[in-house]
Amino acid sequence: ELIDDHLGGVPKVAELRLPYLLALPAAVRFLSCEPLLGPLDLRSWFNRRSYHPIDWVIAGGESGPHSRPMNPNWALGLLSQCQDANVSVLAVGVAFALVLSGSGL
Repeated sequence: ELIDDHLGGVPKVAELRLPYLLALPAAVRFLSCEPLLGPLDLRSWFNRRSYHPIDWVIAGGESGPHSRPMNPNWALGLLSQCQDANVSVLAVGVAFALVLSGSGL
């Protein structure tokens, strides 16, 4: 299935859609990486030549009685990538997991 199969740390569906998103002359381009169900590597998409830049990233886990767990390191890894690329990030629904991990955030 497209969503669960990864190519270099980015789900196939994202690899197929990101070029279209980043080609649009929009005022703001953002990625909603929710639910974050595994490590995600977006570094190759930040500041890619011939595309408009990614302005911000939303990352978060699932909620609800049957939600799948999110490893806090996945969110921290994405946060680090965004910081390195000077891309704004909004983390939603991860505070509980981060506090439990002892990350100090």
